[in-house]
Amino acid sequence: MNVDAEIYIKQLIGFFDKNPEELKTLIGLMSKENFYQKIRDKVYSKVETKVENYILTKKEMGELIYQLHEETHGKAEEIIQHQSELTLEGIFMKSNFGYFSMN
Repeated sequence: MNVDAEIYIKQLIGFFDKNPEELKTLIGLMSKENFYQKIRDKVYSKVETKVENYILTKKEMGELIYQLHEETHGKAEEIIQHQSELTLEGIFMKSNFGYFSMN
């Protein structure tokens, strides 16, 4: 166990516990426990591979959220396909230039 990494994780989780609206903005209704576990796993994988900076970047945080979303809701391609089947027929019209909405 890396003490510095553990302090970083506790501070990050503490921030989200003190600011639940920020967490909700970030992950929506997905499980915060799963999100916290993904953070731990990612930080410790960086520690194990001896990456100099174990602090998560914005890109890495986005990847964690994307993975959590896929685990919770399914793969993005499946969601896009499902949504396109639901919405294109009723809301959008097809033209020579592509789909548009009559909002």
